[in-house]
Amino acid sequence: MRIVILVLCAAALMAGCAPSQGRKAVVLDREGRRDSVMDETTEEIIKTLFDDGAKLEREDPETALKTYREIIEIAPVWEAYYNSAVIYAKLEELKGAMDALYTALDYGGPPVKIYNTLAGIYLAMGENKKAVDAAETSLSYEESSSAFMSLANAYHAAGNLKRAIKYYKKAERLDSESQLLHYNLAVLWYDMGDYNEALREISKIVSAEGVDVRSVLTCRAQIHMRLGEYEKALKDFAELANKYPYDPSPYKNMGIIHELYLDDMDSALKSYTTYLERTARGAEDIKLWIQIVKSRMKRGGK
Repeated sequence: MRIVILVLCAAALMAGCAPSQGRKAVVLDREGRRDSVMDETTEEIIKTLFDDGAKLEREDPETALKTYREIIEIAPVWEAYYNSAVIYAKLEELKGAMDALYTALDYGGPPVKIYNTLAGIYLAMGENKKAVDAAETSLSYEESSSAFMSLANAYHAAGNLKRAIKYYKKAERLDSESQLLHYNLAVLWYDMGDYNEALREISKIVSAEGVDVRSVLTCRAQIHMRLGEYEKALKDFAELANKYPYDPSPYKNMGIIHELYLDDMDSALKSYTTYLERTARGAEDIKLWIQIVKSRMKRGGK
């Protein structure tokens, strides 16, 4: 079971990043030159649309994207292109995300932020060399924790774990409280086979406010499995099942632990059956596992 690296392109959108009320806002052309100045009414409309887009982003990203396009029709501010890029990335429309980011750059967006986000997009595309180049470009403008982390993520994905450690540590010196950093360090130590160190890192954020509970609990459960702490792994998977009832995967993992590590066929059958009831896919492998478990139970006199 593979734990995935989390990348920065999944960062939250910028709410209210349109020009603030009470001053004239400059719109730039594609070369970053002054193009026009918005009046206060237009500013207020754009600010409201930005706020609406941010509220919609989590539950209805497609409508949020339309909202940012509406802003662009009124005035091509870089923030609208940038926020559109983040939504495209979340929708896994990576080409659209890249186009929007480069357009944001054309309209005066900050190179540090944009190249750093580009690094995350390239990483999601499996373009590790381009991800390194984009992160290094961001660092050429400013040494930031997020850029160091993007560079570390790219080296991590490419399998250069020693260099990844180097840049994760540079990121940590600049922002030791980053949840994303500690998560990715946990994944790095996991990939290196140092499960105790992985558990130490993930434990730093498991109860943090605003943490990505699903990713963190999944990571910790898999670390517990590697350490042979099966009851602790079961507890994490059970919590995931309770928090995210639409996701049947915890039941599959609980079934594997019960069957292969605890020799508890009754619990394995229950977990596999629950997974099968909740999954929309064919799950032919689980059907076979259920038959194997039933066969073992029969041989055991159950």
